[in-house]
Amino acid sequence: MRKIKNKNLFIFLDESGNFVFSSKGTEYLIFTALIVDNFMPLENKLNELKRDLILKGNDIEYFHASEDRQHIRDNVYDLLEKYKSFSIDSIVLEKRKTNPAISNYHDIYIKAYHYLLKYIFERHETEKVYIFTDALPH
Repeated sequence: MRKIKNKNLFIFLDESGNFVFSSKGTEYLIFTALIVDNFMPLENKLNELKRDLILKGNDIEYFHASEDRQHIRDNVYDLLEKYKSFSIDSIVLEKRKTNPAISNYHDIYIKAYHYLLKYIFERHETEKVYIFTDALPH
């Protein structure tokens, strides 16, 4: 496999689903990485979109797909579709098939992000890596 060469690599990690391993929990846990070699143009566009939405009367502190109203999500997805200089990788974990020995969030985070980052680093050659996460659940 030919590696993609980047001077800098910015990786934004997030997950969706919950850590309830019963019928009351989500069916899946999804661990996702957005990868970009220069985040400033995308960040500028997202900040511009946020400002425009606020000026149109929307109450937005930050973008969060699971909490945002549909028209806000549509605007973000439209912007991402136009930007296109990033990649996204995900690991989807079907919780009912998870080994009970690793059904706590700490072990799952370590294993899922280990494999996700390993896959990313197999494809990218870079001088510096910057990894951003949201607050981890506790």
